[in-house]
Amino acid sequence: MDLEHDASVFIIGPENLHNKFLAYVIERELRVKCQLFSVIETFIKQRKDQLLNSLKKRIYLILIDSIHTSFEEVLRHLSSYMHNKDVYVALCNLSENSGIERN
Repeated sequence: MDLEHDASVFIIGPENLHNKFLAYVIERELRVKCQLFSVIETFIKQRKDQLLNSLKKRIYLILIDSIHTSFEEVLRHLSSYMHNKDVYVALCNLSENSGIERN
């Protein structure tokens, strides 16, 4: 699969140095477009149709900055898109013993 044309990565979290650098490294090393969204509502508003209708058979990876973003809030907003088998959600910056592993 040619990731350069078949995948997109989105980071949901603050526009801090860590997340900006992560987006840069993803774009440089994987040659995929990576966008940073500081607010989940903005991400949903801009990408709703794209996530619902994956007509181009693109793969979408959504990275959630768990230290600065409420995981539960993000999942609430993304739940209607989770049926799409080409949308993956992953946590990053998860604090040890945060309790999320129990859910």
